[in-house]
Amino acid sequence: MKQQFRFASILRLTVGIGMLVVLPVTLHAAEDEHAASQLLDKVEVHMPREPAMMPYKDAYEMLHKFSESGKYNRLDLKVLVKSRNKTVKPEDIRLRLVGDTLDIPIDIAADGRVRVPLMPEALLDNAEIISNQPRKSLSAGIEFVCRLPAGERFSYRELMQMLPQADQAIREFVPWYIRWLVPAMSAVEFRFPKGVSATATVLLNDRSEQFHADEKGHVRVRLEKNWLTTDTEIVLSATPLEAVPTVWREIKSSRDDFPGG
Repeated sequence: MKQQFRFASILRLTVGIGMLVVLPVTLHAAEDEHAASQLLDKVEVHMPREPAMMPYKDAYEMLHKFSESGKYNRLDLKVLVKSRNKTVKPEDIRLRLVGDTLDIPIDIAADGRVRVPLMPEALLDNAEIISNQPRKSLSAGIEFVCRLPAGERFSYRELMQMLPQADQAIREFVPWYIRWLVPAMSAVEFRFPKGVSATATVLLNDRSEQFHADEKGHVRVRLEKNWLTTDTEIVLSATPLEAVPTVWREIKSSRDDFPGG
């Protein structure tokens, strides 16, 4: 039995600042709740070729261009998918890359990150990405993630070199009529497990500056041009889950909840 799947969605660019850059996208999902509960072995996909759509070809070209450009050696580009229905978890979402002859599953992690395969043969097979979810229920996005140096103590200057790369990536991958809304990156946010009292300490010649985690376990360290000396270092209290380029803002640390802390 063949079913037709389709849903309209958006591509969201998240840069760790609570800002979304919205681009039009069309993907595919089940037309009804019964079909949404099933992951079929083979699905017939009919997709109108309109400029606002983003089939697998566009996703492939974006990811391939990012990885092969040579300009982003300190960043990774992650693809995220989530449901607008808060009761639907990432593990409930099933994605497949389906073409004329190709039909393979696409892995989705517990945090919604998707490992989109870069397969030239899928382009020749007219492949599209389909889902088991109802139409208009999913949104997709990308996020830049820093490639951190090894260890928990490293150069502050080396860390902050990721920020101009993030700015360049935004200029390259975001349309001109949207990117003027995105401010320049001015901080790095280290992400630790929620509830962990993590810190990041910048060691200067004459003093140190310490930054504390907020209630989410995020530690945000700002860019200061006069700290960009060869001997300035940053020391983390533990190994973070990841780090992302972002915009500096004062955050309430978990220490602020305790008088005299």
